[in-house]
Amino acid sequence: VHGCGFVLYVDGTTYLARNGVTGANAYSGTIFATVIQNVFSNIGAGDTVCFNSGDTFSLTAQVTVPVSTSIFAYGVTIRWTGSAPAADTAMFVNSASIAVNWYGGTIDQNDVSNVFAIGFGSSLGANPSFAVTSSVIRDLRIINILDDGLIMQHTSNTNIHIDNLYTLKSSTGTSADTVEVTGTSVYVSGFFDQNNVAASSFTSAY
Repeated sequence: VHGCGFVLYVDGTTYLARNGVTGANAYSGTIFATVIQNVFSNIGAGDTVCFNSGDTFSLTAQVTVPVSTSIFAYGVTIRWTGSAPAADTAMFVNSASIAVNWYGGTIDQNDVSNVFAIGFGSSLGANPSFAVTSSVIRDLRIINILDDGLIMQHTSNTNIHIDNLYTLKSSTGTSADTVEVTGTSVYVSGFFDQNNVAASSFTSAY
């Protein structure tokens, strides 16, 4: 796909990552977390990773997204199918304070405790240890949330844009906020919490 450093897709029970320049498959395997982490560990700053629209990916372990990465996941579902972690664990975290951008797709937390979709600002996902700058979350659906969904809690986050975010608690969802985003400049345009089980927190939102 033009403009993508790698394209992730599914063939039967195998997950593959095709190099967007050469067209050759660079990584493959039956464990999606391993394949996508190989991609993220071998791209450069500012690269773009795309998902093949219509595919479903099963994630069983946390994945670290490198700095200045853009992810395009339109038409894709990424579902947590691992066990419940002992402590709060984000499916996707970032490795430093530089921008990480996410566009499109559905992240299905599968009603699992201690799992949330995105935790930018910490290697653990919760209790952020550094501020995030100039990041975009756009056209993303986070569903079957038991506790939290999107967490970016450092008080010094700057230039964070949340556009067209949809969240849905599971039928057994707790009263925890589905979204917790704080910072000195957080811009929200189009946020819809389907069942309003829990309020969501945006600090310095405009």
